[in-house]
Amino acid sequence: MATLTLNSLPMELVETVINFLDFQDLCALRLTAHGISAKSSNGRFRQNLKSKKLHIAQAPLEDFAHFTQPGQVGCVLQHLTLSDFGVANESDKCLEAAKLLVQGMENLRQNTSHGGLVSLSLSLHEPIDSELEEAEHATAKLFDLVMLALGNSKLPVQIVDIFAKCFPIRCALACGEIMALMEKADLSSTFRECKELCLSLSHWLRDIDEHYESPLSFDQARDHTRLICDFVNMFPVLEELHLAWVYYDLAYTDAIQEEEHFFNRIANSCPFPLLKKCTFDNIRTTEAALLQFLKNVQLASLSMERVYLGGRDPDCAGSFDASSSCEPICSPSSFHCSKGLRSRSYQDWFHNATDGNKTESDSGPKLFLGKRAFKTLTLAEVKKYVANSYEQPDPYFGQPLEIIQFDDDGESTDDSGTQQVIFGSEPFQIGTDSLTGCTIVTVVSKRAVYMGHYWENPSWGNVPKFTRNVLNFIAGRTPRSGVGPTLDPALFNAPDDDTRIYLMHPRLGQKEHTSPYKSPRYRKKFQELKNLLNTELLPGAATASWLYITAEMSREVPAYRRHAIFQYDPVAHGRSKKGWRLFYEDHYFDDTNPPPGPESADGIPDL
Repeated sequence: MATLTLNSLPMELVETVINFLDFQDLCALRLTAHGISAKSSNGRFRQNLKSKKLHIAQAPLEDFAHFTQPGQVGCVLQHLTLSDFGVANESDKCLEAAKLLVQGMENLRQNTSHGGLVSLSLSLHEPIDSELEEAEHATAKLFDLVMLALGNSKLPVQIVDIFAKCFPIRCALACGEIMALMEKADLSSTFRECKELCLSLSHWLRDIDEHYESPLSFDQARDHTRLICDFVNMFPVLEELHLAWVYYDLAYTDAIQEEEHFFNRIANSCPFPLLKKCTFDNIRTTEAALLQFLKNVQLASLSMERVYLGGRDPDCAGSFDASSSCEPICSPSSFHCSKGLRSRSYQDWFHNATDGNKTESDSGPKLFLGKRAFKTLTLAEVKKYVANSYEQPDPYFGQPLEIIQFDDDGESTDDSGTQQVIFGSEPFQIGTDSLTGCTIVTVVSKRAVYMGHYWENPSWGNVPKFTRNVLNFIAGRTPRSGVGPTLDPALFNAPDDDTRIYLMHPRLGQKEHTSPYKSPRYRKKFQELKNLLNTELLPGAATASWLYITAEMSREVPAYRRHAIFQYDPVAHGRSKKGWRLFYEDHYFDDTNPPPGPESADGIPDL
């Protein structure tokens, strides 16, 4: 009887065996014999090779050019992701990289049964955590290399993804790079049959100064948006279009506005006769442009997130109400798309017409001071307690002191609002709910607390208003605007004050557990706020930042979300032993905690 070997088994049984192997073991098996290699080169082995991620570096590019030659396994490739640009900057090495990429693409066009790629994606090897211009440089080099290779190889592609999979991480193509490419590459044959385009764009960041002001002229920006339209028009049979914009905290100019409203030109200049599906994320446009676009197409599916209609709210970095027609999702009710609070008719417990600070001697209703002590709360108890803090406020502390201002009609105004209270014999609480993009500042020492609320719109979206409504209002400088006291450093700068600063600011991105917890929505302005507080006014004060994930008011979220509550108890730790505690959503801080460490100033982790 002949000896039974693996090589003598029918192909069907060999396929069954290799289904139990991981890919590395499968590759090792193929090296054992020619017969085994032939029998194991179909099925799952070929399936693994249909999708590949290629890092742009010398060795991977050499492999790409080699394994896409006639008869090689790379000829089954259908889905290719090209990431990073790891080739050294020397021109000869970049030229060699380009030649290898062109060779591999030409091999795919000539040696595959499908004569092209089903999908091609561009991404960075890992999220960029560097200066803005460095991030722009990395995406620009990768885009330029790949698009030039496509133009030279004439490789057809059915789906093109240009950094869209990286969204909302700050990885996007500067819109001016498209203009630079269009001047040196012909991609019409590559995209002639392309059915899906995914494109994430951002500002042209070249030569921005230390104030994040761009020298870009309006005419240059207009050329950028026009060439974006020319690029999109190279996709004549497009069926799906996905557009995203990554905002940076730049000084507002007509040129910046022109770039951000690139979709206006697309709506008026790009015909889409076969378009069926659209996705827009973080796009700014006008009502007229959007309506014009929708009239020109016959869509079966339309998805819009954070689409901003109307004039630009300058310098805003981010999150917009998908169902609303204009403003950032945290605005006073005086704005017509407001998610602001209505008046709650809370009593003003304390009043001091001289300096705005509240003290134990001020007139107001007195509460019974029974034996009281802060108890340790579990996370579940914190969430429940915070969720009820406005509907059923703790009667011991009474109604929260307001940091949002209201007019005579009960509408919230756009004024920044603050409370500053010197600790005495009366318990109290300060705070607000329904935060959907605004910023809270709490400064607390052994003697007093300062707490302020600063609207996202208009205070954070506009450079002059940010200076007036936030920085100057806190510091007591002129010009300033707001209701309530400015921060009095004398209440927080004694040697034994144990002063802490707690900041609550919206996070860049709205995805639970995926948006980085150290990514402030308004990066530059948030850093200016921290510098003002713990460098200028209260040097060295321990600081912690909770960068919360925003959610528009129409969205159902856990009840503890959107809350910021400070509480003071004169007998928190026993008779004559005062204490305080602070709730930022489900995060809990109190006077028994050690001071926040240096890294906490940049963000504390999600629970």
